Amino acid sequence: MTVFGFNQYIVQGRFNDLTNSTVLQLIKDSGARALLVWQWDFNRNGAKEVSNAQMVQLANACKQYGIELWVVLCYDPAAAKSLVAALGDLCNHYEVCKEPHISGYCSASATLYADRWRDVVTACRQVNPNALYGGPVSGRPTNRREWFETWLRDCADIINPQNTFLSYHWYSHYSGSLPTQAQLIQNAKTQIPSDIAAFKQLCRSVLGYELPVALTELNWTADPSVARWDEQEAFMTEWTNAAMNALKDVAWAAFFWNLGGVWENTMSIIKPGPAYTKKPQYNAIKGFLQQVPQPPPPPPPETISLNVTAGTGGTVSPSGSRTLTIGQAYSFKATANRRYRFSRWSGVNTSTRNPLPLVATQNMDGKSLKATFRRR
Repeated sequence: MTVFGFNQYIVQGRFNDLTNSTVLQLIKDSGARALLVWQWDFNRNGAKEVSNAQMVQLANACKQYGIELWVVLCYDPAAAKSLVAALGDLCNHYEVCKEPHISGYCSASATLYADRWRDVVTACRQVNPNALYGGPVSGRPTNRREWFETWLRDCADIINPQNTFLSYHWYSHYSGSLPTQAQLIQNAKTQIPSDIAAFKQLCRSVLGYELPVALTELNWTADPSVARWDEQEAFMTEWTNAAMNALKDVAWAAFFWNLGGVWENTMSIIKPGPAYTKKPQYNAIKGFLQQVPQPPPPPPPETISLNVTAGTGGTVSPSGSRTLTIGQAYSFKATANRRYRFSRWSGVNTSTRNPLPLVATQNMDGKSLKATFRRR
C-alpha cells in the first residue's frame, strides 16, 4: 500500500506555526501517515532554517501523533551526518537535496549529484545504517533520465532495495499557459503510472532489480501565479482523487506539496494560523484516505547488539557497541597503526578479509568482533 503524506517547506522564522500540535493534528486527522520536511531552505541558496534540536523536537512530536518523519538532507556530509545522528531511530527516511536539474543550491550535474549522494549517504550510514536513503530527487523520466540513470549506475555498489529508494518530483502543470482542468486531471491519470513504470524499468535495466519509488513532491501546479483553481472544490476533489488513484499501490510513498505556509494563493493545502483553514484539497485527501486507509506503521526491525573493538596496534571503523538489523549487510574496516599490520578478526568472525563484510544474525547478539594486529 502507498504511504501518503505532506511535504512541508519550512519558511524562514516559521518553524513553530508550521510544525506545531495543530498542524500535526491536521495531518493525523487527514489519514495521512507521513511528513517530509527540509532543515535547509534550498529555495534560498541553502540557508539553514531549523536547528538539529528543533528537528529532534519535531521528530518526537511526530512520534506522539503516529506520523513518520522524513527529512531532506543537504549536500554537506558532516552536517547531514550530525542531523542523522541527532535524530537516531526517530527518523529512518532521508533523501539528499532536491531537484539537482534546477539552478540554485541543489544544482548539480548528473555525475556530481551521484558523487555528492555517495558522500552524504556513506557518512550518514555510519550513524544510522538502518535508515533508507533516497535520490536523485529529480523530475520526470522523459526529460530528466540522465540524473536517474547516472545515480543508479555510479552508486550501484551502495544501493539495494533494503536501504535505498528512488525519489522524484512531479506536477500536472509546471509553468506557462495553464491547461484545461480536464487535461490536468488526465495528466494525473496517465503520467503518474507511466513515469513510475519507466523508473522501475530503468532500475531493472541498470541494477537488475527494482527499487521502491517515492514521489516526494506533487500537486496540480508548480506555478503560484496561475488561476485560483485551488479554491474550486469540485476540481480539486476530482484532480486529487485522480492522482491518488494513480499512485495507490504503484508508488511506495507520495507527498503532496505544500502543506502550508508558502505560496498560499495556489499551492498550500492549509492556511496556517491563527485559524488554520482547511482548503478543498485537504478535504479531498482526507475523503480519499477514509475510503482507502493508510497501512499501519511497520513494526520495528529486529536488531542485535555487537561490540566492535580493535586490539593493540590499530583501529576499526565503525567501532563500539553497534545496533545491527538482523539480515542486513555491514562492513567493518581495520586500519593498522605505523609499524603494525592487520592480522585477522576474532569473535563472531575469524576472517582475514579487510574490510570485513558481515550479515547480522540472531546468534551474534551480545557478542563481540575484534580486529587484531601484529608488529611488522
